[in-house]
Amino acid sequence: MENTRIVYTNDEGNLSVMIPIDKSGLTLEQIIGLSIPEGTDYHILDGSKLPQDRRFRDAWVLDQGVVKEDLDKAKVIHMDRIRIYRDKKLAELDAEQSKRISMDQDWSDIKTEKQRLRDIPQTLDLSAVTDVEALASTIPEGIDMPVPSQG
Repeated sequence: MENTRIVYTNDEGNLSVMIPIDKSGLTLEQIIGLSIPEGTDYHILDGSKLPQDRRFRDAWVLDQGVVKEDLDKAKVIHMDRIRIYRDKKLAELDAEQSKRISMDQDWSDIKTEKQRLRDIPQTLDLSAVTDVEALASTIPEGIDMPVPSQG
């Protein structure tokens, strides 16, 4: 059981990966019976068959007994990450805008940049992205977001 993994889609639609413990004294069938909801489809896999790239772990799906990344789910996850860093940048620009307004200085460049940042979800075209490697490195200009590591 050392490298055995039990995978199933949970009630939230995400892939759950269980690692049975050899020292539990239970058989694999007993572990499955106690841990997986009755009637749930599951697969027993060798752990080496799971994707090594965990950047988009929440986009993993089970497709005919094979765990793989759902690129559409990964794109949603990536856009959510971009929004987090974009919102941080917007907050920084808000502070700069307030400072300039209080000093009666022009802030039209900030207004333009804030609008560009707000428009990223509509203007960032991910349709040509065909794999998670390319997706992870697709970061809009002006967003200080690290490229997630594969670990």
